[in-house]
Amino acid sequence: SIRNDPKKEERIKDNLEQILKSDNFAHIEREYVIDGCGGKIDLLVRFSKDTKSTIWEVKAERAEYQDVIQLMGYIMMNDNSNVNTKKGVLIAPGFSKSCQITVNKIKAKYSIDIELKHLRDLGFNIPIDDEADKERSDKKNRIISILDPVEEMAC
Repeated sequence: SIRNDPKKEERIKDNLEQILKSDNFAHIEREYVIDGCGGKIDLLVRFSKDTKSTIWEVKAERAEYQDVIQLMGYIMMNDNSNVNTKKGVLIAPGFSKSCQITVNKIKAKYSIDIELKHLRDLGFNIPIDDEADKERSDKKNRIISILDPVEEMAC
């Protein structure tokens, strides 16, 4: 979509793949094509403790409820027996309130568990949304980037 810069998204996927490789993972597949759907799954991730891969959808901007629906569609359209059809992960630098409402309704109605995972929780710095935080940040001359993994910062 227009609101999701493809270059930012690719950089996030690159960095995310590096983070996951240093973690306990078995396999990562990028841009997995779903037959008959026309869509591409951003990442299929299988950690060594899991028997099936999980679909991960990456957003470079704040996720909206439509992004949750997109992920649900990928999960439901997938017919690869090596992919978990009851779980997905949506990764973004933030989530609208409607995201969690949509996740709850999907879980109740379809028994599909979609996890909303903030980029910050995966080791990324994130842009600051709040105006007051921006002012404080500018005063400290800190640079915050969604594209680079978190580094130790002196306060």
